[in-house]
Amino acid sequence: MPAPPAVDLPLELERLRALARTLARADADDLIQDAAAAAMAHPPATDRPIGPWLATVLRNRWRMDRRGAARRVAREDTTALPEAATPA
Repeated sequence: MPAPPAVDLPLELERLRALARTLARADADDLIQDAAAAAMAHPPATDRPIGPWLATVLRNRWRMDRRGAARRVAREDTTALPEAATPA
């Protein structure tokens, strides 16, 4: 069985920076960090190229963050107390 090809993870993550900036602007570094953590914790199968896999991880994380933010806003809107009426 042949050895898996060597991967330069920092180089691959640097290539993703443009995608992360396009998606998240100010939070791009957080997305890159999440993709790196995923790559180290659960790397793709050895027969899969890591670049496209990391791009998918990054996009999925961005979607999860957006869904979470939308849920948080909706939850806060439903639980917000009505402002007290000001006396006239």
